[in-house]
Amino acid sequence: LKWSHLVGLTATPTRLDGRSLALDEIVYSTTYLDLVRKRRLARPIYTEMLTKQHVTLQVRGGEFTKQSLMKLDTEVRNKKIAEQCVHNKSTYGKTLMFVTGIDHCTHMSDEVKKIDPNSDVRILTGEMGSEERKAATDWFAEGDQMAQKLLINCEVFTEGYDVPTIKSVFLGRPTMSKVLWMQMVGRGSRIITRDFQSKATDIVDRQPAGDDGVEYFTFSNGGKYYGEDFGPVSQEADGTPVHRLNLHMDGEFHLVQVMDDITKFH
Repeated sequence: LKWSHLVGLTATPTRLDGRSLALDEIVYSTTYLDLVRKRRLARPIYTEMLTKQHVTLQVRGGEFTKQSLMKLDTEVRNKKIAEQCVHNKSTYGKTLMFVTGIDHCTHMSDEVKKIDPNSDVRILTGEMGSEERKAATDWFAEGDQMAQKLLINCEVFTEGYDVPTIKSVFLGRPTMSKVLWMQMVGRGSRIITRDFQSKATDIVDRQPAGDDGVEYFTFSNGGKYYGEDFGPVSQEADGTPVHRLNLHMDGEFHLVQVMDDITKFH
């Protein structure tokens, strides 16, 4: 066989290491906000958490250096972030937090437990063994989006981690990289969906939503959901069609951006 074209699909057309994707041209692209409008990605509920902490960070190669980011690992700052997280845990539900380094993971976890010793919190770092990491990810994946769990990590889940039940993302580390920021935000952008079978007569109204096949359904029992209709899959004894529907159970997540007063130097 002789291939005439190579087609690549990616959510991150720019790599963090600056290397090329070895593709000649972009033939189609869309944006995060476009996919939110089309109800293909969850809508972020954005909160800026001001720490009122001033710090001077070094920039090298267009990003803050890891060494200077360690300055953000302070007791005062960690306490403010922990208080925001713990005092609103019934709202934030299952939460994934990004911090600046391995030690910062431990210090933040300790601060959370100081405020609430019963907090269900774990850390995950690249230095952990495969079994320990699997135990942490399995624990975090269990339960629905309102399970009051907190997983604190350092650059482990910037890509390749898909848990639709993440209800909140805390960005406890700054970045100058648009790609890295989007990868962190993307951990919370999965919509929770569920398949149902419904008689056609149970759907009393349907309106287009998002110009991409998503509709807003109203059912005879009063329920209202966004989702998709994949057509009839069977029929009742009286001939009434039964449709397969994929409905959105939760299409929002909390995005908490920790904001510091940062002075940059090169």
